[in-house]
Amino acid sequence: ENATGVEKYSTKDPAVTVVGGYDPEYDSTPATLSVSEGELELKAEATWLNCSAVNVTGGTLKINAVAFGKKVPISITGGKMQIPAGVVQRCATLTLGEKTYSAGTFGGKGSGAEYELEDYFVDGGGVLDVGRKGLILVVQ
Repeated sequence: ENATGVEKYSTKDPAVTVVGGYDPEYDSTPATLSVSEGELELKAEATWLNCSAVNVTGGTLKINAVAFGKKVPISITGGKMQIPAGVVQRCATLTLGEKTYSAGTFGGKGSGAEYELEDYFVDGGGVLDVGRKGLILVVQ
């Protein structure tokens, strides 16, 4: 919880590594967020605009709002990412498995994304908008 008592994240036995000294009370410290097992849920209040990289190698990373700045590279080489319906999380690049993408929208089945990939995203919900500038509307 932060100083005002707002819960920023919850875990379900995850192996979560944050490199660079991230403190959930402050979102300005550059660091890398890695999830390798279990579940890490970033609450709607947990925006981390200065995050330098996001790596999901196992388990599930759940975000409940736009959680990272648009310049962050996101890598999902194992596990999944869950994004709620109506949320468009922008990122600079997206690595899925061994392939890196620099443009497109990605999400789970039923998300309305250009690429609906069940192996990397929880079904339904929002999308990752990779490498684009401007406004993206997702109609569901």
